[in-house]
Amino acid sequence: MRPSLIRSLILIPVILPVGCAVIFPFPFQRTNERPPIFLWCDATANLERIGSTERLAAVLDHAVAAGVTGVVIDVRPISGHVLCDSRFAPRLERWPIRGDAEHVYEVDPDFNVLAEACRLGHERGLEVYAAMNVFAEGHKTAPLEDDSLRGPAFSDHPDWAAWDHIWLEGEEAPRLCPTTEHRRSYTAFTSPHHPEVRAHALNLIREVVSEHDIDGIVLDRVRYDELWGDFSPWAHRAFAEYLGHEIERWPEDVYVRTGTAMDAIEPGPLFDDWLLFRAHTIRAFIEEAREHVKMADPECVFADYVGAWYPIYWEVGVNWASPRFEPPWEGFPPGWRRTGYADHVDMLFTGDYFYAVTPDEIPPHPRGLTGDWLCVEGAAALAREVVERECPVIGSLYVEQYLFESPTGEFDRERFARALRAAYRGSDGLMIFDLVHLDEQGVWDVLEEFGREVRDEPTRHRAAASDQ
Repeated sequence: MRPSLIRSLILIPVILPVGCAVIFPFPFQRTNERPPIFLWCDATANLERIGSTERLAAVLDHAVAAGVTGVVIDVRPISGHVLCDSRFAPRLERWPIRGDAEHVYEVDPDFNVLAEACRLGHERGLEVYAAMNVFAEGHKTAPLEDDSLRGPAFSDHPDWAAWDHIWLEGEEAPRLCPTTEHRRSYTAFTSPHHPEVRAHALNLIREVVSEHDIDGIVLDRVRYDELWGDFSPWAHRAFAEYLGHEIERWPEDVYVRTGTAMDAIEPGPLFDDWLLFRAHTIRAFIEEAREHVKMADPECVFADYVGAWYPIYWEVGVNWASPRFEPPWEGFPPGWRRTGYADHVDMLFTGDYFYAVTPDEIPPHPRGLTGDWLCVEGAAALAREVVERECPVIGSLYVEQYLFESPTGEFDRERFARALRAAYRGSDGLMIFDLVHLDEQGVWDVLEEFGREVRDEPTRHRAAASDQ
């Protein structure tokens, strides 16, 4: 039997007869269970930690002792490899340990990390989710001796790569180029408009759900790589079809680059249409992916992982809000509300990636942005507001942030402890990113203290966050 820490939050879907529309409603439900605490295990950063039965079991034992109720195994990292058997993608069998080209960890090619995580995790009462990077097929910055090892976008499928409208430092003018030709970002994104890319992603999603005893699947990078992508020939053609007419100047009718900064642009006459086109594309993929998941396993929780900075998340082509939510901020085009997809996911992981925990700690933003959402408390509150109870929201923390933004240069243990409480109590649950950071920063004890605090509370210690 699988544990049911999360399913108490949702309703079992109904599959309609053949020929009817397929609808899988999962309205949020009040629950007597304590909110879940997930631990994320990044694939490439933790390969040596989860790449054998003994090491994986030790990780899961540590997680249980710390009060964790579920683990998320990054079964498909940005490199496009997988940590399980697959007919569609290559296995991740070796990778440099934390960016060290001299030390490479090799996994037994017969060791199925995800299958073993399900077995060991369920034995310990943990829920096991599989995370999959969707529109990503290559790691651009890992210290590898050969580009062909970076992922399919560099080897077998270079035509899948997204094209970026980018102005690189040292160049005299902006240009369109495949993402594999620059290192401005570290992920080789693929084009969501390429039919083979979409088919490949859906095949992998369906395969993982149907062939593994997972409790949920979390999609990641169902988006574009910033405002500069994707301007590939596939995107050009799809946008023209969306408009119903040819585009006179490409890409200038969308926007003109005025500098090397990501947001240094002058919008063109089709800019608003472009924003809506991208968001509709992502919503359509979410809908299709959900159907594939529910057909494979109706009880599998269908989740998505997004950044919590909603007021500027339109820059990556995503509207994770309720389709009823009308954003009050500048930058959103008319009709944006109709691109929302919170009603099509069972759970939403939102990255509350801020060093400031409370509004009074928010520093001046380099882009001049303002608002309470620029801290952990405010990000959690805004997520509840924009999702409008369509699904549970899991507040997520980036552990290493409390090191690299600490003014002392040392890990800010006190602030991390406060962030744990703020994200957990302000959301419908908590996710810790990542296992490797807990280990490297030596802060398992902070999580363990928080876990004891949660276990000592009455079960109904608060109203569900989405009811507030």
